[in-house]
Amino acid sequence: MTLMEAITKIDAQKHNTCSLSEKIGWVSQLDAMACKLLFPGRAFTPYGEDTPTDTPLQIPAPFDEVYLYWLEGKIDYLNGEFSRFNNANAMFASAWERFSAYVLRATPKPGVGNR
Repeated sequence: MTLMEAITKIDAQKHNTCSLSEKIGWVSQLDAMACKLLFPGRAFTPYGEDTPTDTPLQIPAPFDEVYLYWLEGKIDYLNGEFSRFNNANAMFASAWERFSAYVLRATPKPGVGNR
């Protein structure tokens, strides 16, 4: 999924008045977190309005639904819709857990089985 695909999908699914800049910042925040926690050593440059919209995001399919739940939660929280925020946040947490578990299982452990 690209930066603009994530934003276009959430805009189609959820009416909102959040600026493009806000949404880019939220996606950047999630990708920074993914790089720091799950891809140590991977360089990450925060996204801004000058970031090409076809920039591929850090979390690949089939786990990229995490972006939509993340953006949905941010929008709901900003709008004071806390019940909806809680639902979106629960869906985000579940999707994040599936992705992080996959990454941790797929990452070779130093010194394990390496002879």
